[in-house]
Amino acid sequence: MEAYRNAGCPTEEGTYEAIGPHFRANPYGLEKDVIEKHGIRVLPDVPRNFEGIRDYLEKHNIEGIVFWNDGQPQCKIKRSDFGFPWENDKHRLLSRLI
Repeated sequence: MEAYRNAGCPTEEGTYEAIGPHFRANPYGLEKDVIEKHGIRVLPDVPRNFEGIRDYLEKHNIEGIVFWNDGQPQCKIKRSDFGFPWENDKHRLLSRLI
């Protein structure tokens, strides 16, 4: 509820994700919890081929990329699809090793 209130109680229809210090080890480095509408972050510089998507995900601190068409999500490609850890996965791995 705190994330919802911090986001200004959005009423636009759609799906949202809670992000911030209390979620997935805060990979975005936010100071407070918020909810963010899916599809709001546009990544115009993502290549549209296998190698380009793989390299982009390896170099950027994001969970994955959702490809949209006519306002509808069509496909999600995640870091884990290429065997790359996501920040929370790295923390989990380190805690198991210690």
